[in-house]
Amino acid sequence: MKKGTKTILIIALAFIVAGGALVLAAFKFCNFKLSDFGTYQYEIKTAEFTEDITEISVNTNSENVRIVHSSDGKTTFTYPESERLHYSFIVNESDNHDGYVLTIKKHIEAKEKPFGIGFYDPEIIVAVPSDCTEMIAVVTSSGEIDVENGIRAEKVYCNSSSGDITVDADEVRSELVIKASSGSVEVTAPARFITVTTSSGDIKVENSDYHDVLITSKSGDISMKSVKLDTTAERQRYGLETTSGSIVLTDVIGETALSAKTSSGDIILSRTDAESMTFESSSGDIKGTVLSPKVFSARSSSGSIKVPELPEKLPDERCAVTTSSGNIHIEVVESGTTE
Repeated sequence: MKKGTKTILIIALAFIVAGGALVLAAFKFCNFKLSDFGTYQYEIKTAEFTEDITEISVNTNSENVRIVHSSDGKTTFTYPESERLHYSFIVNESDNHDGYVLTIKKHIEAKEKPFGIGFYDPEIIVAVPSDCTEMIAVVTSSGEIDVENGIRAEKVYCNSSSGDITVDADEVRSELVIKASSGSVEVTAPARFITVTTSSGDIKVENSDYHDVLITSKSGDISMKSVKLDTTAERQRYGLETTSGSIVLTDVIGETALSAKTSSGDIILSRTDAESMTFESSSGDIKGTVLSPKVFSARSSSGSIKVPELPEKLPDERCAVTTSSGNIHIEVVESGTTE
């Protein structure tokens, strides 16, 4: 064996020995014993509440959270528990209205086994009567959030860093707020006001009516289908914006205004209409169909432009379309037209 090779092997062995010594020192510092390494057994438990619960707050990290309709009219909480994993659930009288607030939090304790592996389906379930909730608030780090069909609430707030969020509630009477970083969002719940924000997750909103809409994403796509936007004097936000994603609007009807903006994605319209429409893209195409004649203002630096000619009687409705290097192609079709 060459002298250089022997030297390299000796140095490598010295590093391995030193690393092993550091690991053993760390284990000793933590009072680690090999018998401490094992699996944790989880037990599924259910808590039932007799109070009139009108507000629900859930705060966890990796578990999926489901808010479901209670068929028997009772509020219950189903959760996993082990010697390390616990949930606290506290019921207090509400300061804002009649009823009680249920607050659920996750706790992980460092018990005798600092190392362990747990195998279980990471899910917690809160069952509530269909129409007894003023507010539902769920915050999780990597878990998914699902507010299922049958739920009626005054306000719904969902926040997840990397988990997907689905809201299929029957009705949100006031405000629906959803925030996600990398998870996707799907909404089929009608609400008075809706605000959805993601970083890289896609956003899909379907089959609902809203008075006020603000939907934004940095790099995710935005899709809206079969949505009606009614006039309200309170806010009148009808905006959709993404940085690098595309925006697709299908059968979206705005009573007054509708705007969509993206930097590098396309904007696709299908039987979409409003009195005042504004669409803007830096490098993407803007194309599709609207339902009524308008005064079109279209501008593209290097792309082609094709919009309907002005009729003899100028309509009151306006549509402004702007893109830098993309094409613009918009047609007027009748309602019910299949594309």
